[in-house]
This record gives sequence, C-alpha cells and structure tokens, in this order.
Amino acid sequence: DRSAFAEREWPAASHSEVEATGRKLQDAVDEGPPSGRAALALARHYARTRQPFLAEPAYARAVELRPDDLLLRTEYAQALAQANRPADATREYLRAFESSPGLVAYNSGYIAETFVKAGALDEVGATFVAMYKASRSAPVASLLQDTAAVALRGGRPQEAARLYEQYV
Repeated sequence: DRSAFAEREWPAASHSEVEATGRKLQDAVDEGPPSGRAALALARHYARTRQPFLAEPAYARAVELRPDDLLLRTEYAQALAQANRPADATREYLRAFESSPGLVAYNSGYIAETFVKAGALDEVGATFVAMYKASRSAPVASLLQDTAAVALRGGRPQEAARLYEQYV
C-alpha cells in the first residue's frame, strides 16, 4: 500500500538515500489514490531536506486535499516563505489565524519576518488588531508586537509606529 509507505518516517543518512526516499514518496503521491497524508509526507520530506521549491507544491497538494487542517496551512505558509513567496505566505498565515487565533503562538518571530518581507504591514496590522479585539488572545498581541519590532529593525519606522498605534 503506497499510502502507508508515504506515512512512514525515512531516516536518511546519505544523499542517495535522501533522493531514493524522495522518489518513493513522490511515487506514492503520483501512483496512489489521492491522499492528504501521502502529500504531507512528501512535503515534509522536502522541507526537512531543505528543498523549499519542491516542498511548496507538495504542501499545496496536501492543503488541497485537507483544506480544513489549519496546522497544515501554517506549514504551507512557512514553505511559501522559504520559497521566497512572502505575500502568498502571509495570505496563508492570515487564513489560518482568522480561523484559529491561537495558532499565532507558533514561530511568531519567523512569521513576523515573513509579514515584513511581504510588505503588507497595514493589512496585517488591521487583521491582527481585529483578531485581538475579538479574542483578547495574548499570542495575537505578541505577534503584532513582534511584527512591529521586525519592521523597526528593518528600517521601516513609520510602519512599525502604525502597528504599535493600532495595538494600543
């Protein structure tokens, strides 16, 4: 059963073993029935082996098959960011966070950096302020502060000030 194969962890000790594992996982996705688990196993393999441009489409397929999995959506957002697509990553993070503000707590510094790279700070700030007012979630407030701090360190003081002003 190729789907069961795709779900296993495959420790890779050498480059050839990494490649062989990737091929086996890809075969499981291509030749088996549509499986979110198989697509996710392939995506995580590529992410773990630092192949972001291969991980991104595999995550996209997994999200397509499991659209309600919000943790998966945040992994997909991270893969988009690593593939140098910060605007798309921001969109996916916001989609996940609007459904579950508590997810913000994971990797908030990395997420803040992605938002700053995307250049969508006003949109991000407005979304997080609305989420914070609705939930009073400490992780949401923390991410808003982190994003403002990253903007400030990145030489964008006006945007950082606007984010802080929205928060207070």
